[in-house]
Amino acid sequence: EVPYEFKPLTLLLENDRVRRQLRKIPGLFSLGGAYLTQRSDVDTSRIAMVVTSFAVPFGVLAAAKDQRFRNVGLIYGAGDLGAVLEANLSETPGLLRKIAGWLASEIYYEFEPTQYVGAIAPRPLIMVNGRDDPQMPVEAVRTLYDAAREPRALIWLKTGHLLPTNKKLIRALVDTTLARLPVLEGAKK
Repeated sequence: EVPYEFKPLTLLLENDRVRRQLRKIPGLFSLGGAYLTQRSDVDTSRIAMVVTSFAVPFGVLAAAKDQRFRNVGLIYGAGDLGAVLEANLSETPGLLRKIAGWLASEIYYEFEPTQYVGAIAPRPLIMVNGRDDPQMPVEAVRTLYDAAREPRALIWLKTGHLLPTNKKLIRALVDTTLARLPVLEGAKK
């Protein structure tokens, strides 16, 4: 029930409904973690979470509260949700884009990942981002990284944003992230 694309009017007209649905997402990640801990074929000391793009705020929130996730990978994630939304409204006129970014940061402040990412420590956090990603501005990526605590790593790739149809890029992102998650070292591939 969350809109695939956020438009400025969505922020105003459907705010309460959207926010209710967004609040459910971190719990779904934790539900997945709970499911994995019940399986006899899962080493519960090696459960990791890797999330991408607009799922990052919700994955950060879940991992900050749920210790089952021993390592966390964030692919194409950023802090400063207002700046991220503003960057993603590139076809919206400048002033309206700035207002929408500010409004989103006010309305959806409870999902701002910079508030929660520090609580992931002392579990390792890996961030993989594209230097040429117009949807996740470099400054917003650095804002999230700076809010995180050690142990943490930020890996920059020379890529744009992830498209679900780009299987080669998806494979490179997943391999880059998984290869650096300490909890997976020595795991069977």
